[in-house]
Amino acid sequence: MWVKNKKIILILVSLVIIAGAVFAVIRFYKGKNSESTKPKPSTNIPHIYQTSSTTPQALQEPVGVRTDFASSSPEGFPQGLPIEQKPITIVYSYKVTFEGSASLNKPPHTQLTYSYITKTSALAAGDAFAAYFNANGFSVVKNYDSAKGVYTLTAKKGTSDVFNLLVAVSNKDLNEQVVAVGEIIQK
Repeated sequence: MWVKNKKIILILVSLVIIAGAVFAVIRFYKGKNSESTKPKPSTNIPHIYQTSSTTPQALQEPVGVRTDFASSSPEGFPQGLPIEQKPITIVYSYKVTFEGSASLNKPPHTQLTYSYITKTSALAAGDAFAAYFNANGFSVVKNYDSAKGVYTLTAKKGTSDVFNLLVAVSNKDLNEQVVAVGEIIQK
Protein backbone atom coordinates (compact mmCIF):
# COMPACT_ATOMS: atom_id res chain seq x y z
CA MET A 1 0.00 0.00 0.00
CA TRP A 2 2.77 2.44 0.97
CA VAL A 3 4.77 1.75 -2.22
CA LYS A 4 1.67 2.31 -4.37
CA ASN A 5 0.97 5.62 -2.59
CA LYS A 6 4.61 6.68 -3.05
CA LYS A 7 4.31 6.10 -6.78
CA ILE A 8 1.07 8.09 -6.95
CA ILE A 9 2.64 10.96 -5.00
CA LEU A 10 5.70 10.98 -7.26
CA ILE A 11 3.51 10.98 -10.36
CA LEU A 12 1.35 13.85 -9.04
CA VAL A 13 4.34 15.97 -8.06
CA SER A 14 5.97 15.22 -11.43
CA LEU A 15 2.85 16.41 -13.23
CA VAL A 16 2.89 19.64 -11.20
CA ILE A 17 6.50 20.27 -12.23
CA ILE A 18 5.73 19.62 -15.90
CA ALA A 19 2.62 21.83 -15.74
CA GLY A 20 4.74 24.65 -14.34
CA ALA A 21 7.25 24.22 -17.14
CA VAL A 22 4.51 24.27 -19.79
CA PHE A 23 3.13 27.47 -18.22
CA ALA A 24 6.61 29.04 -18.45
CA VAL A 25 6.91 28.06 -22.11
CA ILE A 26 3.50 29.54 -22.96
CA ARG A 27 4.26 32.70 -20.98
CA PHE A 28 7.58 33.22 -22.78
CA TYR A 29 6.25 32.32 -26.22
CA LYS A 30 3.34 34.76 -25.98
CA GLY A 31 5.63 37.51 -24.73
CA LYS A 32 7.97 37.23 -27.76
CA ASN A 33 10.73 38.17 -25.31
CA SER A 34 9.60 41.80 -24.98
CA GLU A 35 10.93 43.53 -21.89
CA SER A 36 7.43 44.36 -20.60
CA THR A 37 6.31 40.72 -20.59
CA LYS A 38 9.61 39.00 -19.84
CA PRO A 39 9.35 37.36 -16.40
CA LYS A 40 11.75 38.59 -13.79
CA PRO A 41 12.91 36.63 -10.75
CA SER A 42 10.57 37.38 -7.89
CA THR A 43 11.85 38.54 -4.55
CA ASN A 44 8.41 38.77 -2.95
CA ILE A 45 7.23 35.16 -2.89
CA PRO A 46 5.74 33.80 0.33
CA HIS A 47 8.01 31.51 2.31
CA ILE A 48 5.19 29.08 3.13
CA TYR A 49 3.95 27.07 0.17
CA GLN A 50 0.52 25.47 0.51
CA THR A 51 -1.97 23.88 -1.87
CA SER A 52 -5.22 25.53 -2.84
CA SER A 53 -8.25 25.07 -0.61
CA THR A 54 -10.05 23.61 -3.65
CA THR A 55 -7.62 20.68 -3.82
CA PRO A 56 -9.26 17.52 -2.39
CA GLN A 57 -7.98 16.77 1.12
CA ALA A 58 -6.61 13.36 0.05
CA LEU A 59 -4.31 15.05 -2.47
CA GLN A 60 -3.20 18.03 -0.36
CA GLU A 61 0.40 18.23 0.70
CA PRO A 62 1.15 19.33 4.22
CA VAL A 63 2.54 22.85 4.41
CA GLY A 64 6.02 23.09 2.94
CA VAL A 65 8.77 25.62 3.43
CA ARG A 66 9.85 27.32 0.22
CA THR A 67 13.25 28.87 -0.35
CA ASP A 68 13.74 30.96 -3.50
CA PHE A 69 17.03 31.36 -5.33
CA ALA A 70 16.35 34.32 -7.61
CA SER A 71 19.78 34.49 -9.24
CA SER A 72 21.14 30.91 -9.11
CA SER A 73 20.13 27.27 -9.30
CA PRO A 74 18.65 25.83 -6.09
CA GLU A 75 21.04 24.25 -3.62
CA GLY A 76 20.93 20.46 -3.56
CA PHE A 77 21.11 19.36 -7.19
CA PRO A 78 23.73 16.63 -7.68
CA GLN A 79 27.26 17.56 -8.73
CA GLY A 80 27.69 17.55 -12.51
CA LEU A 81 24.00 17.94 -13.44
CA PRO A 82 24.18 19.78 -16.82
CA ILE A 83 22.25 22.89 -15.82
CA GLU A 84 23.36 26.34 -16.94
CA GLN A 85 24.58 28.41 -14.03
CA LYS A 86 24.50 31.66 -16.06
CA PRO A 87 21.60 31.32 -18.51
CA ILE A 88 20.02 34.13 -20.53
CA THR A 89 17.25 34.41 -17.92
CA ILE A 90 16.28 32.46 -14.82
CA VAL A 91 12.51 31.94 -14.96
CA TYR A 92 12.28 30.45 -11.47
CA SER A 93 14.51 28.67 -9.00
CA TYR A 94 13.34 27.28 -5.67
CA LYS A 95 13.34 24.46 -3.14
CA VAL A 96 10.29 23.32 -1.18
CA THR A 97 10.71 21.01 1.81
CA PHE A 98 7.64 19.03 2.90
CA GLU A 99 7.44 17.36 6.30
CA GLY A 100 5.07 14.67 5.07
CA SER A 101 2.04 13.22 6.79
CA ALA A 102 1.72 9.69 8.15
CA SER A 103 -2.08 10.00 8.28
CA LEU A 104 -2.20 10.88 4.55
CA ASN A 105 0.56 8.36 3.66
CA LYS A 106 2.70 11.19 2.30
CA PRO A 107 6.41 10.78 3.03
CA PRO A 108 8.67 13.72 3.80
CA HIS A 109 10.35 14.99 0.64
CA THR A 110 12.11 17.92 -0.99
CA GLN A 111 11.34 19.37 -4.42
CA LEU A 112 14.03 21.31 -6.29
CA THR A 113 12.91 23.25 -9.36
CA TYR A 114 14.99 25.31 -11.79
CA SER A 115 13.81 26.85 -15.06
CA TYR A 116 15.85 29.03 -17.37
CA ILE A 117 16.16 30.34 -20.93
CA THR A 118 19.07 29.10 -23.08
CA LYS A 119 20.38 29.26 -26.63
CA THR A 120 21.21 25.52 -26.48
CA SER A 121 18.85 23.51 -28.70
CA ALA A 122 16.19 21.33 -27.08
CA LEU A 123 17.80 18.19 -28.49
CA ALA A 124 21.33 19.09 -27.30
CA ALA A 125 20.13 20.16 -23.83
CA GLY A 126 17.90 17.10 -23.42
CA ASP A 127 20.61 14.70 -24.61
CA ALA A 128 23.09 16.22 -22.15
CA PHE A 129 20.69 15.48 -19.26
CA ALA A 130 20.00 11.97 -20.61
CA ALA A 131 23.73 11.23 -20.81
CA TYR A 132 24.24 12.47 -17.23
CA PHE A 133 21.39 10.34 -15.87
CA ASN A 134 22.45 7.21 -17.79
CA ALA A 135 26.05 7.59 -16.55
CA ASN A 136 24.82 7.93 -12.96
CA GLY A 137 22.61 4.83 -12.75
CA PHE A 138 19.18 6.35 -13.38
CA SER A 139 16.54 4.65 -15.50
CA VAL A 140 15.60 7.15 -18.21
CA VAL A 141 12.48 7.59 -20.33
CA LYS A 142 12.80 10.34 -22.92
CA ASN A 143 10.95 11.72 -25.90
CA TYR A 144 11.94 14.32 -28.48
CA ASP A 145 9.37 15.84 -30.86
CA SER A 146 11.47 17.46 -33.58
CA ALA A 147 8.45 19.08 -35.25
CA LYS A 148 7.61 21.00 -32.07
CA GLY A 149 11.13 21.25 -30.66
CA VAL A 150 10.06 19.69 -27.35
CA TYR A 151 12.18 17.28 -25.30
CA THR A 152 10.76 15.54 -22.22
CA LEU A 153 12.56 13.20 -19.88
CA THR A 154 11.92 11.37 -16.62
CA ALA A 155 14.83 9.84 -14.73
CA LYS A 156 14.43 7.62 -11.68
CA LYS A 157 16.84 6.08 -9.23
CA GLY A 158 14.90 3.71 -7.00
CA THR A 159 11.77 5.26 -5.54
CA SER A 160 13.42 8.06 -3.60
CA ASP A 161 14.98 10.19 -6.37
CA VAL A 162 13.02 11.32 -9.45
CA PHE A 163 13.84 13.98 -12.05
CA ASN A 164 11.54 15.51 -14.65
CA LEU A 165 12.83 17.62 -17.51
CA LEU A 166 11.10 19.69 -20.17
CA VAL A 167 12.98 21.61 -22.86
CA ALA A 168 10.85 23.53 -25.35
CA VAL A 169 11.03 26.45 -27.76
CA SER A 170 10.61 29.72 -25.93
CA ASN A 171 11.15 32.15 -28.79
CA LYS A 172 11.73 30.85 -32.32
CA ASP A 173 12.83 34.26 -33.62
CA LEU A 174 15.70 34.42 -31.11
CA ASN A 175 16.44 30.66 -31.14
CA GLU A 176 15.78 30.41 -27.40
CA GLN A 177 14.56 27.41 -25.42
CA VAL A 178 13.16 27.16 -21.92
CA VAL A 179 14.58 24.39 -19.74
CA ALA A 180 12.65 23.25 -16.67
CA VAL A 181 14.19 20.60 -14.44
CA GLY A 182 12.71 19.35 -11.21
CA GLU A 183 13.93 16.81 -8.69
CA ILE A 184 11.91 15.09 -5.96
CA ILE A 185 13.94 13.54 -3.16
CA GLN A 186 12.13 11.41 -0.60
CA LYS A 187 13.71 11.15 2.81
